[in-house]
Amino acid sequence: MMLLSVKKMLNSIMNGIRSDSSRSFDLFRMIRTKLNLLIMLVVIILVIWFVFGTIITIVLGLIAILYYIYSLCDKILFNPYNPIDSRLNISTPDQYGLIYENHYIYTDDSVKIHLFFIKQPKPDQCPTLIYLHGNAGNVGHRLMNAYQLYQSLHCNILLLEYRGYGLSEGKPSESGLCLDALAAINFAEKSQIIDKSKVILFGRSLGGAVAISIAHRILKKLDDHNMLRPCALIIENTFTSVPDISRHLFIDIYYNDPNRSKWIAFLGFALRLIPDFCYKSRFNSIGKIGHINTPTLFLSGLQDELIPSRMMVKLFRRSAASYKEFHTFDNGSHNFTWKCSGYYEIIENFLRTIADKSRQAKTTSLASSEAIVVDTRYIENAKNTDIDHRELVSNQNNFDNLIETVPLIADYNDDDDQSTLSSNSSSLLISSTITDSLSPYGSTNNEKQ
Repeated sequence: MMLLSVKKMLNSIMNGIRSDSSRSFDLFRMIRTKLNLLIMLVVIILVIWFVFGTIITIVLGLIAILYYIYSLCDKILFNPYNPIDSRLNISTPDQYGLIYENHYIYTDDSVKIHLFFIKQPKPDQCPTLIYLHGNAGNVGHRLMNAYQLYQSLHCNILLLEYRGYGLSEGKPSESGLCLDALAAINFAEKSQIIDKSKVILFGRSLGGAVAISIAHRILKKLDDHNMLRPCALIIENTFTSVPDISRHLFIDIYYNDPNRSKWIAFLGFALRLIPDFCYKSRFNSIGKIGHINTPTLFLSGLQDELIPSRMMVKLFRRSAASYKEFHTFDNGSHNFTWKCSGYYEIIENFLRTIADKSRQAKTTSLASSEAIVVDTRYIENAKNTDIDHRELVSNQNNFDNLIETVPLIADYNDDDDQSTLSSNSSSLLISSTITDSLSPYGSTNNEKQ
């Protein structure tokens, strides 16, 4: 009775506030909803306590708390309502003067998802880039970047909208996003106007984790049917795993903040104790990328406020790609590394390199030998070190030792419009022999970039 009286009193107060403005009315609805949930929770706890006793009530309460923490991962990881109108207002490619098709396709678990297919005038004569976006917003928020990729790389763009995002149905999850990406690959495979040998997977942030999962799934033949294999993988500002990035955000950053709230302090403490298998979505990219031999480009912004560049370095080092490059951008933030000078030139040069290697593979029968290209720059305590890098890096093991002391940085200075390497940058070439039969390229000429 007392709870009902409190509810009536608050409702009467909020009725007065509601008449002031629509904003107050929204506040009223939010408070009323939370109040109803609180009352329901209290009633359930009292009923359980009355029927089963104190011990059972405590046990069930602990289970509920653990399940909440288990589910909290996805609530933080997937953010389709940021901005708040992301499920309603989706910009279209024609606003940028792009020719496109609007499609709704079905995944293997019968979820309808939305995508834009932006076509070049001759779509069968150019590559097709499957764009896997980050954890917030919708495909419309990526159109400026897509437009510049379209213009710079002269490629088709397949913009996929994950389930639960934008105009797509369903609810996001790790397995669900992977099924969405597979559906996009199936779309490309069935298309009559796409060159199947020139499909590129591009993933930023969460999209990079999805791209790695899909490339791993395809190359390890985890599907019942043969599927189109991407010719290249482009990973930008991606984390090693969800447990790793969760601990970084809530322990390394927020937990060590003296102004942190008690809730953040508790969450940071809890994350120290929770093992990896307790995370609902894990996206274990660091465990998968060592099985992927697809040529891979790694792009990392050094001003990324969410994902530290060291995670991208770990992915690069673990990668088993037959050909791989790593580049960083001094002023690159988490969402806007693509605005840095030299960004599109790096991608274009990477794609041109693997295209050249593909042509070489068709004209040579010699043993496959690939290259790893890394742009490097000394840190302060290594500037005066006299080391001939090319003498040190005759194999992958020497390379692993080297990058512990030399950071993997392509120094693109964004203070000017020149997309050239700064004077303290160098290009490092590492040769390695690739014996995996899945390698799509073969070449005896290792080129320096």
